[in-house]
Amino acid sequence: SPDAPSDLRAVTVTANQVELQWTDHAEGEVAVVVQRCAGADCKDFTNAIGQAGGNSTTAVDRQVQPGMTYRYRVYAVLPTPQGPRGTGVSNAITVSVPRE
Repeated sequence: SPDAPSDLRAVTVTANQVELQWTDHAEGEVAVVVQRCAGADCKDFTNAIGQAGGNSTTAVDRQVQPGMTYRYRVYAVLPTPQGPRGTGVSNAITVSVPRE
């Protein structure tokens, strides 16, 4: 969707955290949600990081395990009269966390 985040990328990867950055396309969003799954080919994304507020373009995942591979994607949450609605999801990226 046109309001989905894009250009998701990992900007810093260490043994204990992954810093993500993306381009925001939504207007009036109330939160962003980073989804994560474990494994290079995983498809079972779950919500991992929620951040209230609009126009977020970064998040840090501090719940990573050294030596693991994760996939990430992100979406924005928009308010509607029927309740919150998620935008489409960003591109998915694969990140290999280094061992110590």
